[in-house]
Amino acid sequence: MAATAADRYIDPHLKKGERAEASVRGVIAGFTRWSSVGGGATIALALLVPQALGLNIVFGIITVIAIITLGFFVMLTFVGGPMARRHDPPLSSPYVTLALTNRRLLLIERGTGKEASSLVEECSRGSVSGVSFTKGGLVRPHRLVYETSSAERLLEFPRMERVEQFASLLG
Repeated sequence: MAATAADRYIDPHLKKGERAEASVRGVIAGFTRWSSVGGGATIALALLVPQALGLNIVFGIITVIAIITLGFFVMLTFVGGPMARRHDPPLSSPYVTLALTNRRLLLIERGTGKEASSLVEECSRGSVSGVSFTKGGLVRPHRLVYETSSAERLLEFPRMERVEQFASLLG
């Protein structure tokens, strides 16, 4: 499994002689459900408001874009941020990249601001155990559980990510 477009998040954290072998982009456990509910409510609102206000097509499109953008920031600020701060280890956003190198497993927080990413946790490949993958469904994300010497980690991934292959490389 080749490294993905997430390389810009991973490359700054590689040590000399180390190379990324695989990576998957996901979120902390539980955020998928909340973002789905928030996204659904935002879409419903974005479809109803222009019609209720009787806006023409141009102002309707502008309103839809504004509502969707605002909905994203509201979800990130009032749901994602607090969830990420309560996460172990604490994060500032719910978005993560899990990268497997020839030496280590890296848990990287994908930046939502000026910083592209920050290394949250690293461990040697040999210290990872208890790898468990649960395939996602139509409305369920893929789930990956693994244990390190510090704790058990549960992360969620969109269906498009190749988590099953990543889990087989990890386990």
